[in-house]
Amino acid sequence: MNEKKVCFIICTNSDLYLKECLYYLKHLIVPHGYEIEILTIKEAKSMSAGYNEGMKADDAKYKVYMHQDVFILNRNFIIDILAIFSSDYKIGVLGMVGPRVLAADGVMWHEKRCGALYCAGNNSITKGAEYCRIEYSKSSEMAYKVNYSDYFYQFQVDGIDKVAAVDGLLIATAYDIEWREDLFDGWDFYDVSQCMEFRKRGYYVVVPKQRKPWCLHDDGAVLKLLNYDKYRKIFLEEYDEFSREVEITDKEYNDIVKEAAELSEEEWLVIFSKYYYVKSCINEGLEIKDINKLYHVLDYMGNEGAILIKYFSDMLRLRRMLQIIKVEYENNLKDSFITGVYDYTMLMEKYITTVFYLRRIEMDYVDGHKNEMIDFFANNKITWVAVYSILINETLVKDIEIICILYNLLEETAVEETSVKLLEIYSQGGIPVREIYYLLADYYLRKSAKVMALKCLERMPEPDAETVVLIQKMRDKIP
Repeated sequence: MNEKKVCFIICTNSDLYLKECLYYLKHLIVPHGYEIEILTIKEAKSMSAGYNEGMKADDAKYKVYMHQDVFILNRNFIIDILAIFSSDYKIGVLGMVGPRVLAADGVMWHEKRCGALYCAGNNSITKGAEYCRIEYSKSSEMAYKVNYSDYFYQFQVDGIDKVAAVDGLLIATAYDIEWREDLFDGWDFYDVSQCMEFRKRGYYVVVPKQRKPWCLHDDGAVLKLLNYDKYRKIFLEEYDEFSREVEITDKEYNDIVKEAAELSEEEWLVIFSKYYYVKSCINEGLEIKDINKLYHVLDYMGNEGAILIKYFSDMLRLRRMLQIIKVEYENNLKDSFITGVYDYTMLMEKYITTVFYLRRIEMDYVDGHKNEMIDFFANNKITWVAVYSILINETLVKDIEIICILYNLLEETAVEETSVKLLEIYSQGGIPVREIYYLLADYYLRKSAKVMALKCLERMPEPDAETVVLIQKMRDKIP
């Protein structure tokens, strides 16, 4: 066993998500004397089976089992988890979120949870001393831009919470204990089960107290929860002594499963037939003007469709893409999101890649990849309509902060046009254009980016006399 090694183990079925996950892992700071390894497991029979395969293949003492759609934002992540594990040999498992006690039905989110997490797929932020989901709104002060320098964690000061179990989005361990693939041969309850296995052996399960969420989870697709109840019952039978910590009354074990389970087989068939019809139309090629018809196919699916589209991220994102193309057509834009796209797979990859690039801007993870991002936006004809839609539906920060970051990146003609158009949109929403430019300038001054601040003030329409004087003073001071 190599005690100076950390291994990241990822079960994956998407090269696109895996690439983005690795992008963030490669930015992590590796403490002196330590090494890291990344193992990716493809075509795993189950999460437990994949994790067992990875565990047995590597000699690292510390292993981090994570989903492909988890992006670690805390660049000191490795340093921090090592500090926690080394503080007490009885700490066996560390996660990002988890309940102090487990509800009698075995469902983690039926009790208050500790920790913090960005839930990007649901446009929400989960944070606080007590873990609770906070629905995101653009005016909410809970929405803030992440700066990795804010991830200053001191174990002695910030501390940890001992919990009953942690969410499987990320589970770090200090010891090797086999995952129960004999019982959990699917994609649910493998995480709670593993926590129970550690607890049975006397180890603690903990969650660090995070000033800012350490991870972002792009958790959109939850149809995998359709087998949730099966594994929930297996869990309750196997770990009865741990699953009766708190009794609950009048609670459904899983609202998502219950809601989806109420659909008849015929209703499922109708919904998916419409979804696959739209996909086939895209695969066969169609004119942009026909997109409006396809959008309405997904838009008017009745109550049953509304239930499903809430929980199936691919269908939800397909509808968003069709809406983008529809609005582009209605605005007579020369470019369209479907430009250069030949099938559904290409369309989805283009959308998700655009989301990923905007997330990097949002999370301050651009670094030396500015030109790569600009090239992607320009070469793929990403319009202001697409950017605006994704900012509204897929990101967490305030509008004005995204505009500021976009301004810093998008100085090339094709992309600058996008940010200028976004400024117009936000000004129509009630913020005067001059006020927006003041906010932009203030943002860059706080970042000590005086040249960018000056550029923002210079672009301000009809500046008042005081602003003119300020612009001249800044010009004199900037070489």
